[in-house]
Amino acid sequence: IGLLAAADVDDIRDGRRIVPRRRGVEVTAREWEVLERLRRGATTREIAENLWVTPATVRSHVSSLCRKLGVAGRNDLLRVLGPSDR
Repeated sequence: IGLLAAADVDDIRDGRRIVPRRRGVEVTAREWEVLERLRRGATTREIAENLWVTPATVRSHVSSLCRKLGVAGRNDLLRVLGPSDR
């Protein structure tokens, strides 16, 4: 499990993993995997196939990330985090 604080967004934009901190948002390992693939431009279906889960599971992870980060949806989530370097 990793933690994500507002100050960590720059680290995500740089493509680095976040060092867990005491304060912030808890992000599961699987949410990190989904987040990293989203930032690379993968579709829900591509993420699901790559992680061996259903598209509904991917959508659930995206919804959880949006809720945790206080954004309305996938596009807002990507806008906050910025594009991937990869």
